[in-house]
Amino acid sequence: MAEIFISYASEDRTRVVPLVRALEAHGWSVFWDRQIPAGKTFDEVIEQALAIAKCVIVLWSEKSVNSRWVRAEATEAAERQILIPVLLERVKIPLEFRRIQAADLKSWEGERSAPAFVRLLKDISALARCQSADDATAYEAHKHPKKPILSHGTRLTQTVSLTELPIKSQADKLPKNVEKNRSRRTRGQITSRLKSLLLGTLISIPIIVIFIVSLFSLFMYGAAILAMIFGPKGPSFDPEIVAIFIVSFIGFIGSGIAGRKVERRFLRQHEGSDED
Repeated sequence: MAEIFISYASEDRTRVVPLVRALEAHGWSVFWDRQIPAGKTFDEVIEQALAIAKCVIVLWSEKSVNSRWVRAEATEAAERQILIPVLLERVKIPLEFRRIQAADLKSWEGERSAPAFVRLLKDISALARCQSADDATAYEAHKHPKKPILSHGTRLTQTVSLTELPIKSQADKLPKNVEKNRSRRTRGQITSRLKSLLLGTLISIPIIVIFIVSLFSLFMYGAAILAMIFGPKGPSFDPEIVAIFIVSFIGFIGSGIAGRKVERRFLRQHEGSDED
């Protein structure tokens, strides 16, 4: 198959012929005549020629910029990095191809010594050399694959499937008594929680009793003090009632603080046992 694939609009065929003849004169094989052999489709022939080509020259003109086939062929060439765009007319190249520098053959009339054509030949030769070097490298890599090197500097002499390697799970490495230890630790946590709950209950009962009694005394002696102050006989003062009210207030506050401390301690012990 041809080394150079020329993409163009069919309306520009007469302008393509001089370029094809000039390229062939320099020893390049060119695919450009879109005649389809019997038994093949147009798509098959184009795809095969594109796949083999080392260089794709896209001729941009007023007709080709609107050609769906030319755009598709240019896209394929750009993806493979073998695209060389050429301007036949002063047109606006499609956006996706503008970043690639285009050769200017707008005023070229077929002279093989013209500077623009000479530069195009150099670009084609450079691109073809790169493709040849890449093909040679890929062939050598396929023909003589490098063997992987171990960290100790020795080479592997046999490919070993990962499924063949003996792999021990983390569970196999654990000692046999791990489950027993977990069971013992769980029972210990339950026992510790029960003890903590029992102790907290024993401590909390007196605190709750003091709290309730103090609260009741506050209401009862508080009402008595209000009655002494605002009674029908005028304000009076009973030191015993006032003393009991003060003691009830202190008991109320103290039992509340003590209960809060017991609650916090129990919660800390409970959270600590959960983390273990």
